[in-house]
Amino acid sequence: MTLPAQDGGVRSPAPHGAAADARSAGGALDLQLPAICDFSVTNVCNAACDFCGFSRDQVPVGPRRLVDADAFARAVPILYRRGIRYMTLQGGEPLVHPEIVALVSAIAGGGIRCA
Repeated sequence: MTLPAQDGGVRSPAPHGAAADARSAGGALDLQLPAICDFSVTNVCNAACDFCGFSRDQVPVGPRRLVDADAFARAVPILYRRGIRYMTLQGGEPLVHPEIVALVSAIAGGGIRCA
């Protein structure tokens, strides 16, 4: 469930974890959502996990894809303006992306924490 915010954003009615620290004096959340973005940078993986569809042993459902680092760097400021403060990189296996350092640098340089 979400509640409309005065500024047109969306606020969560029941904070938990880190969000519990974001309460204002009146008890309402001062955290505009979404604050977290899970971003798949590739569908390529070098592991062979039985439970995962990205496994190197699985039959690929489509072509192997990698996010373009320049396009990603242009998107980071947009994400920040929209309230994203934490980003996780996933995939496949994000560490097989040949420009993973540039992707993480773009995130950190844009004021977003990366996990």
